[in-house]
Amino acid sequence: MSTVLHRVRENEQGFSLAEVVIAMVLFVAVILGIATMIMSGSSAVTKGSMENIATQLAQKKLEDVKTLAFYSPWTGINKDIDDFYWNPNCAGGYNDNVDQLTTEQPHTNTVAYEDYGNIPGYGKFKRTTAIQYQVMTTTATTSQMTAAAMNTNWVPKPTDPSATKVVSPQFDSPAGGATSASNDKIRFMTVEVRVYYRQGDNGTEQSYLARATVSDLMVTGGSNNPLIVVKNINPTQGTLNTDNLPMDITVESEGLQADYDAGTAIVTTKLWYEGQDEIPCNESSCVISGNGTNIACSFNLRSRTGVKVRAGMYSLEVYWQDKGWKDTSFRDCFTVIVGHPVINSISNFTWGHKGENLRQITVSGTSLDDCTIDIKRGSTVIPGGVTSNDGSTLKANFDLTSISTQDAYWDIEVTTVAGTASTASDPTNANRFYVNPKSVIKRISTTSPGNWYSWAHSAQTARRVEIEGSYLYGYDDAITSNEKWMYYGSTIISNTGGEAKLISYSGDDVPDPLNQVMVLEYNPSLASVGYNLSNTLWTVHLKNYGG
Repeated sequence: MSTVLHRVRENEQGFSLAEVVIAMVLFVAVILGIATMIMSGSSAVTKGSMENIATQLAQKKLEDVKTLAFYSPWTGINKDIDDFYWNPNCAGGYNDNVDQLTTEQPHTNTVAYEDYGNIPGYGKFKRTTAIQYQVMTTTATTSQMTAAAMNTNWVPKPTDPSATKVVSPQFDSPAGGATSASNDKIRFMTVEVRVYYRQGDNGTEQSYLARATVSDLMVTGGSNNPLIVVKNINPTQGTLNTDNLPMDITVESEGLQADYDAGTAIVTTKLWYEGQDEIPCNESSCVISGNGTNIACSFNLRSRTGVKVRAGMYSLEVYWQDKGWKDTSFRDCFTVIVGHPVINSISNFTWGHKGENLRQITVSGTSLDDCTIDIKRGSTVIPGGVTSNDGSTLKANFDLTSISTQDAYWDIEVTTVAGTASTASDPTNANRFYVNPKSVIKRISTTSPGNWYSWAHSAQTARRVEIEGSYLYGYDDAITSNEKWMYYGSTIISNTGGEAKLISYSGDDVPDPLNQVMVLEYNPSLASVGYNLSNTLWTVHLKNYGG
């Protein structure tokens, strides 16, 4: 053996027992640490996964609740939210709303109480669902929703014989709806979903709570209840002040079939635009046909108490109260137009005179809404002040004191956004306004019920004459000094100096001026005025604003 190999063998050494033991201890410690980390991480992952699933199950349930109708009349079949999720185990029974969310649902209601093993695919989870009616309370500074105190008439529906479903109030219907103690219809609910699951070796039960607020306008959509969708309307325009405009509305829905019944319209339609009161349909005219795809109704396009109708573009709203479904998305689809104004006649006073500063006339026609009115002759225009107007009957006052034109017809003009209507084309003057007409004497009475005569003699001091005629006005006002009663040649008998006087006449404010009477009294004994002329015929002469 060589010297080199001998030296190599002398330097070879192994591990001692102590070294091996220490190495094993270190190895085990490292492995245990890694294993602990793995187990801890796995536990955290499992916990996070359970929490995530609980969250998903709670949110899914909230969405399922929102697919149900808010109000639906009881027909013996559960259809709306509280049919399924009202909790009869609360302290005060059915009329107590406050404890709804804090009292456990009964196990017999397998919809509201889904025990472990009853949620398909999620056997390790339990889920309970409850609701509570809410009211909006408003102060000067805040608005918030609080649990509603329910109306005492709010009582359970008929008990379900199978005792497996929650029985709930029978007044949650379109006619009344669930109401609070102050009789306000409830339009909000709080929905609470709690999902339970067990965790850890000791099976400690954990839970995840989710809440949402729903209203009668929010519980639409989803796979179970498709939205009601307006597809088309006919016609797409109507004239302002139309009392009964029929309309056909085509919709997509599921089971739309309820009509106007016992004073309650299950389906209502309205025309609306932002900031304006809605125009409701004539509810009793609503008829559903075409397997729930067509709504026939009618609208009153005339302004009335609480409803102002104006020309312009409107949107359409359809609301199915039975399901709580509402579609307001059919925008700018209907136009209310203003028809060209038309004057059919004038009444009340068809005439006037310059002694009047407030003469009212009445104009009848169509499409007279939101208008101005004038009387016009040539380039002279006198505006009128409108006192009332319902679209077909217009009343206005005019100041006639500036009109000096005698025995003249003036045109009436009514102007709206759609144009101007005028009486200028009336060849008969029947619809024109007669200003300062002349008096017309038809006859002198020969009867004597009031000592009226058509003759006299100079021995008399008071002899009365009745004159019948038209437009006998203006004889006791500012023009009195210009009045003349009779003349013979150059001899004039006037109303001055006691020669003659006006006893009575019909007056200025007579709607029908064509048949009026005037009584004059003369003093034939006054030789100074020429009554002593024998066998003479005198001419009656009248003068007023008409000349």
